[in-house]
Formats: sequence, C-alpha cells, structure tokens
Amino acid sequence: MTFAEKLDFLMSITKTANGVLARSVSLDASYISRLRSGKRLKPRNKSIIQGLSACLVRRVTEDYQK
Repeated sequence: MTFAEKLDFLMSITKTANGVLARSVSLDASYISRLRSGKRLKPRNKSIIQGLSACLVRRVTEDYQK
C-alpha cells in the first residue's frame, strides 16, 4: 500500500477534509490533495508526517476507526 493510499484511507475513515488536515500542519489544502492522490511523494520532513499523524489520531473517536 502506498503512502497516498494509506493517507486517503485514514482521511476517509476519520472523515477528515483536506482543509482540516492542512490547517492542522500549516500547509495548503491543495498540497494535501496532491499527497492524497499520489501526485506528490511522501514528505521528507518528519515534522510534517508527525503533524499529519497527530491530527488523524485525534479524529479517531469510534471503535470501527481503530
């Protein structure tokens, strides 16, 4: 599974919009869209990955999302 596929899956299951995720890590929503579609590769900056992860983890509220 690629980074884009994983990101898309996590965003779908947590019902997270591109804009919401982008604001949480101070990025542009279009950049998140390109990451999600696979047009951009996984960011090399670990702080971006950590920020994306933290935002998605906070949005896990239901058992089925785990």
